Amino acid sequence: MGEFIVEDVEWKKGELGLQKFILFESDGITRRNGTGITYNFAFWKRKAAANKGSGALVPVDAPNGEYTYAVQAGDTDTIDEYIGELIEDPTGSKLKSDTFKVNVAESSDKT
Repeated sequence: MGEFIVEDVEWKKGELGLQKFILFESDGITRRNGTGITYNFAFWKRKAAANKGSGALVPVDAPNGEYTYAVQAGDTDTIDEYIGELIEDPTGSKLKSDTFKVNVAESSDKT
C-alpha cells in the first residue's frame, strides 16, 4: 500500500452535517480497502500554528473506501481555503494522503 488520493472538499459557510470521503489508491481509480484501518482528517491554513479542524472518520463501507466526517460549527465559520489531509494508521505505520483543498465558500442562504 502506498499513498492514496482524496478529492477536494467544498463547504458553504455555516454548513453542518456529514462530509462523505471516498478514498482511492494512487491510481485514482481503484477504491482503497480500509478494512481495519483508522483514518483521521485535519485541515489548516498555510503557515498556521494549529489545525482549523480535525477528527476521526467513521467507516460507512470500509471495503470500498467510504467514510464520513461530522462537520463541526467551527469548521465552517470562516470563508477561506485550507489544506486538508487524511492520515491512515494501519497498526502503527502512518501513511498520509496527498494534500487536498478544503474550501469554505459564502452561503447563498441570506437568512
